[in-house]
Amino acid sequence: MDRLDRWVARIACTAFMLILTVLFGQVCLRYAFQYPLAWPDELARSLHVWVAFPGAYLAFRRGEHVTVDYFASRLPKRFQPALDVFVHTACIAFLVVLIFSATTGMWKLALARTPAMGLPMPFLFLATFVAAVLMAISSAASVLRTIRAGRGTSGK
Repeated sequence: MDRLDRWVARIACTAFMLILTVLFGQVCLRYAFQYPLAWPDELARSLHVWVAFPGAYLAFRRGEHVTVDYFASRLPKRFQPALDVFVHTACIAFLVVLIFSATTGMWKLALARTPAMGLPMPFLFLATFVAAVLMAISSAASVLRTIRAGRGTSGK
């Protein structure tokens, strides 16, 4: 997964650098030359999902999302694995809905294009789909690890 994470990070960083470059160029053209273009804003908005969703996956994998662990930290240690399984299972359920929604969006807008650049609309939904699938796989792996660890300790 480390190799995959590096590729996802490269995609997000490349998209972010493209956003910065394109918007800087747009600002220069708009204010220095009074010649704004229509497509840079649209490209930046389109690339934003390729920063946000891969970034969400990376934060998810690293456990860096904001958490509220007030009750979880007060549970006895023996209940922590069950809570972990519950939380990851709930995440998987949400991610399945997100995957379904992204897939539906891709199919419904399969022929639609963005107005200024003519980018295919499914390109935008693809970032959501890929990130949600990767997060679901990561959650499922965490559930399996927790269950296996529980079996290993109960068998002794």
